[in-house]
Amino acid sequence: MRGKRAETRRWRAPGRRGADGFTLIELLVVIIIIAILAGIATILVIRQVGLAKDRAGEAEMRTFGMTAYQGMVQSLTAPQLQELVAEQAKGGKTITYGDGINSSQPKQVVAVMRPAGGTQEWHGALLVRPGRCTVVKATEDGGYTPAKTVDVSTATACRAGLGDAIQLVPSDFNDRTGNPYNGAVSALASWIGNTLQMPAAGMLLSKATSPGLTNGSLSADVKVGDGSNGAGVVFRGTQNSNGTLSGFVLQMDPGLPTSGRPSVVIRQWTNGTENSTPLLRVAVPVGVDVRTANNLRIELNGNNYVAYLNNQAVGSGTLPAGYNGTQYGARTWSNVPTSPNTIGDFQMTPNG
Repeated sequence: MRGKRAETRRWRAPGRRGADGFTLIELLVVIIIIAILAGIATILVIRQVGLAKDRAGEAEMRTFGMTAYQGMVQSLTAPQLQELVAEQAKGGKTITYGDGINSSQPKQVVAVMRPAGGTQEWHGALLVRPGRCTVVKATEDGGYTPAKTVDVSTATACRAGLGDAIQLVPSDFNDRTGNPYNGAVSALASWIGNTLQMPAAGMLLSKATSPGLTNGSLSADVKVGDGSNGAGVVFRGTQNSNGTLSGFVLQMDPGLPTSGRPSVVIRQWTNGTENSTPLLRVAVPVGVDVRTANNLRIELNGNNYVAYLNNQAVGSGTLPAGYNGTQYGARTWSNVPTSPNTIGDFQMTPNG
């Protein structure tokens, strides 16, 4: 009996703690708190590592930008300047030059050189880590623009010129045209230089691997062919496997006149179907001939937009929510092979 009583006195009710230990619940709480703190610490470490990579990329691109600027001041030729900057690349890094060149691999530096109104420009880009691109610019008369790292998480690569207007080239676009109504494929589209010729109704969208555009601006010089009812640019688009579009189109539209003049319209597309009522419909200003090249531009900030014709704002508003595609391109409404619509000088400026 004495032994049994002693055993009973040592027993503790579940959930009660004696002087010599913790309950299981208390231990679990401690483990959970430690796990949470460890998770937070891991996130902070990952973030700091990422920021360190950004700073290292900016330091590297700063060196390239300053070298390019000094070379331009010394009036080096383009090949000499390319060689001078390329000499700065060490540790297995590569520098590739050319229009439309993307940096798609870590440590791959890309650069483009082009005149801008007679002034030589040098742009460089480095994919420092997935979704983060460091860019820099130097001009012979404007000096060196400090390197900055921007978010390119909507694209698989970054491009020299990002943060400024990017000149889009034919390789940025798909090689087939989707019919705007039923998704059938049309081959009636061709390029002459950087100008797209589209004699038939259709849409041509950017490749998924090209720089994406959600916010920012897209512009192109658009000429509506004789007998054509419209031509313009696609934005915030997605295109399924058979070519049908969900997104928006900004176009000059003589087939839908306003006050007796061709219209500038924005139309919404959902799974290849065009809405019957345009989101925007205004008459082109007096004196504008849509049968000659005119610049169309759309600027996007969230769901808010401003539409421009020849750098003049012609309308603004709010887009319906839920259309967040990053593809862009061209759309025409024509069946006059002898007088194609032309859409050229595509330029895209993403918000960094």
